[in-house]
Amino acid sequence: MSIIVQTRVELWKQIWSWPVVGGVLFLLLSSGVTFSTTDHPLLADLFYSVSAVLFVVKFLTWEDARQLDRPKRNRSYGLAIGLTLLILCATIWGNHRLSASRQARPGVTQSPSVEHPPEKKPEDSPKAGAIGAQTTTSPEKQVPDKQPKLTGQEGKALARHQGKVAGNIQPNVASPPAIQINNAPNGIAISGGNVSNPTVNNYLPPQRGLTTDQRDKLVACLRQSGTFSLLVRHAEHNFEAQTYADSLASALRDGGWAVPDDAMATFMTETRQGRGLQILVNDINHAPPGAAALQNCLKQVGFEAVGMPMPQIIGPKDFVLYIGVQ
Repeated sequence: MSIIVQTRVELWKQIWSWPVVGGVLFLLLSSGVTFSTTDHPLLADLFYSVSAVLFVVKFLTWEDARQLDRPKRNRSYGLAIGLTLLILCATIWGNHRLSASRQARPGVTQSPSVEHPPEKKPEDSPKAGAIGAQTTTSPEKQVPDKQPKLTGQEGKALARHQGKVAGNIQPNVASPPAIQINNAPNGIAISGGNVSNPTVNNYLPPQRGLTTDQRDKLVACLRQSGTFSLLVRHAEHNFEAQTYADSLASALRDGGWAVPDDAMATFMTETRQGRGLQILVNDINHAPPGAAALQNCLKQVGFEAVGMPMPQIIGPKDFVLYIGVQ
């Protein structure tokens, strides 16, 4: 009988030894750390507390501590319990701080101020092909929804809620104006409505020419001045100057002067367009008599023709009437 009791005592001492208790403490603390990293901080606190209680009980029942005298034993007990409680409180505080910071992370939540319209049931929608299935109610016949009367505090809360909802509404972005394309074959396209008598503004310079009175006076002056031969040239690729040159050449021929028809395209190439009426000669100081007579007749009918020396291409006895751009 004594052998059995001694065996049980030795087994209990081995179980309650520091290596076994230390292993259990390690498992409890590991479990507490594991739950500290999850959303269960209370379970972590439980494992930390059990670890602290187990350590204090083991220290109070430690044989080496019991062998000390009473003052030293009491000081060791107080130091062990105080340090254990201090470490336990710090661990629990850090656990809850970690849990609070993890829960404060921003997440995607639905705003309570946004209300989704209820889904329409199949029986609420009008059937296809039914005549008069959709009916509209005029604004005069619409009956406003009856709202219950609210107390002072409820009314203030509703006003604050509506203010928040109104503050979250973003302003509408103005859409760009629509592009209108007008097509008017053989006509003038006008947008913005129908116009009975549209006005067309043509800002091109007017066509130069000779009036009947100017032509008669020019022809009479040319006949009185004698008979001369000259070339008539106009600015290239300019229809207005070409038309004006044709009218002057016609008047010169009627005045008895010789103006070849094909001379303008053969005697020189234009590199720079001139302006107005010009009489091209070899030397202004020794101009042919016909050039001076032409300048005088044009001046009598109101046209100013300036002399332009061009000795490189105009011979001493030749002269050219040049019609430039406006």
